[in-house]
Amino acid sequence: WASEMMCRRPRRSAAVYPEFNPQVHIVAPPPPPEHPAPHPALPAATVPMVVAGLDFGLRSPLALVWARLIPGPARPQGPGRVEVFEEYCDCDRTLEAHLDRIEARGLARPQWLGVDPAGRQRNDQTGLSDIDVLRRRGYTVRARPSALEQGIRLVRHRLDHGLLSIAPHCPQLIRALQEYHFDPDRPYHAAPVKDGPDHLCDALRYLLINLEAAGPPPRLRHY
Repeated sequence: WASEMMCRRPRRSAAVYPEFNPQVHIVAPPPPPEHPAPHPALPAATVPMVVAGLDFGLRSPLALVWARLIPGPARPQGPGRVEVFEEYCDCDRTLEAHLDRIEARGLARPQWLGVDPAGRQRNDQTGLSDIDVLRRRGYTVRARPSALEQGIRLVRHRLDHGLLSIAPHCPQLIRALQEYHFDPDRPYHAAPVKDGPDHLCDALRYLLINLEAAGPPPRLRHY
């Protein structure tokens, strides 16, 4: 009614992430302290870990999102909350050229990168895969195989429980989370439409899949 009759907000019936609410999930990161201690004595566990998710692309955009992992009281040994604080999205460049531009920003290198497992495929000319290139540049890479639906459920769960926030200066990811949609003409088709917003959403999904993973993926055996 609010969408169709009152025109108060867009209709979200085909949205992949209808739970995403800009008024709730867009949160500015806390400002740095005005007078940091010259010799901080904080234990390592209290310092947020920085990780990232990456979706490869050449003609299609390469998308990268950075996030801080904030331990919560219910999960002292794990990330209670994921705070996405930076994004990168560009196309028509080699992976090496993308990395040059990304590293020129001077951001802290993530402890690990969660990436598309398809990045293991080797290039016919160089004999290297995208994951090989990342590791040669000094990145720790995680590439856990997973079903698309599994990753979407992880994102939805965090949105539902207030465990995922996006900084306001990540406009492309914010827009992607609102525009990522299923095909309204195929109501029983489980795969979202790949028409642009999927790249940044995939980068976020790879981050969460590799964050939540514990141990090797399950194997199905016939009996």
